[in-house]
Amino acid sequence: MTCHSDNNLQDHCMQVVGIFGDFSGGKLCIEDGADENHVVQRPGCYMMAGNAKHWVETVTKGIQYS
Repeated sequence: MTCHSDNNLQDHCMQVVGIFGDFSGGKLCIEDGADENHVVQRPGCYMMAGNAKHWVETVTKGIQYS
């Protein structure tokens, strides 16, 4: 998935992300405004600002739903 932000969520920009199952790859990368990116790859539920620039790297094993 290419780098994007969900700017249509102006009133309620927080999103809940669920990562679960047997998979490889598929890291969720979020720009944090600094020179580094926050990367989520462990199973769990996370909250993120949908209007932050983010992308998901290619899933190499398993199924990605978005």
